[in-house]
Amino acid sequence: GSATQLVLSNNGNVDISTVGGGVTTIGNTGGVGNTVNINSPTTNINTTASASTNIGNASSTTTMLGETRINYTGNDRTYIGNTASQVDVFASDETHTSVGQLRMTNASGAYESEFLMDASGEQLNITSGKNAIYSTINLIGGSSGSVDITADGSAATVSINGASVTINSTNGNTSIGNSSGQFSLSSNQLNITTGGDISDAGGNVIIADNLNVTGSGTNNIGVDGATNTVLGTTNINTTGARNTTIGNTAAGATTVTLNAGTTGDIVLGGVDNDALPTQMLTLNGSDQVRVTTLTGTANEGVQYASGQYRLGASSDGANAITSSRFVRTGAGGTLTFNTGSATQLVLSNNGNVDISTVGTGTTTIGAAGGTFNLIS
Repeated sequence: GSATQLVLSNNGNVDISTVGGGVTTIGNTGGVGNTVNINSPTTNINTTASASTNIGNASSTTTMLGETRINYTGNDRTYIGNTASQVDVFASDETHTSVGQLRMTNASGAYESEFLMDASGEQLNITSGKNAIYSTINLIGGSSGSVDITADGSAATVSINGASVTINSTNGNTSIGNSSGQFSLSSNQLNITTGGDISDAGGNVIIADNLNVTGSGTNNIGVDGATNTVLGTTNINTTGARNTTIGNTAAGATTVTLNAGTTGDIVLGGVDNDALPTQMLTLNGSDQVRVTTLTGTANEGVQYASGQYRLGASSDGANAITSSRFVRTGAGGTLTFNTGSATQLVLSNNGNVDISTVGTGTTTIGAAGGTFNLIS
């Protein structure tokens, strides 16, 4: 009186349980080999109501054969699996018959994306593009979530390859590597552009291997106000023809220190010759380098002029001997004053004094108004 279980119409339609709230069961699970077949060009299951539809149960396997479409029309969301279950997707393609492939195509067919498991079953490839029209693959996490790309196992490797690879081109922070692992950058050319500092949490930058800093602008190494240390054999501007400047003249009381050790050497190579030097570098008692004029190093009978030290002075009275001086001729020594053709004075180490012993010059001893003493 309250339910309609079966209606057989003269047009061939068969209605089962169309009225009432009873349970409709077709077939049974107890019969071995029991099969229920529903054959029709079009089969609709629960398409006229908003009630839920269940196919299969948790303890059995439900198989759907042929081209299968789930929620193919409309804009409703489709769920497959749940958070506590595992979802396996197997597919094959006319060109990938030996491997599994999941292909997604948009309505216009402008591009397609593929999730392809290789023949070894150990590599998953994600590709995007159709008919040489390639699109972008985006992995997007929620506003408070994250996207993790992880290779499980200590020997596993994660590789990101491409003609151009961009990591975090937005304004967010980017972290690569961790404090307990090793991070390596290998490149024919490494360009680092930053508006701030490159350092660890303590402000240190440690590079254990080769570092090449190349740029068309100004490259700064170190931080003003900090101590910057370069260890090992250090070459500064050893190639090319560019100028090298160490220190600056506007820095006030700064110090540039060159240490070579007690048995080492400070070598200046490639220094041009100066035929007429006027200054030299000297060390004071504190091993500080000072500039000394060469003219100030000659006095009392010696003059520095035109790049040379000269006996006497260029003008009468200059560089006079103002203190007692001694010139001694030791064993084997002789002090001789001569010209090309005459010998005016010879002071020998045996005490002999020879005056005008060679040449035809005139020898004058004494003055007309003075006194001449000859003692022997």
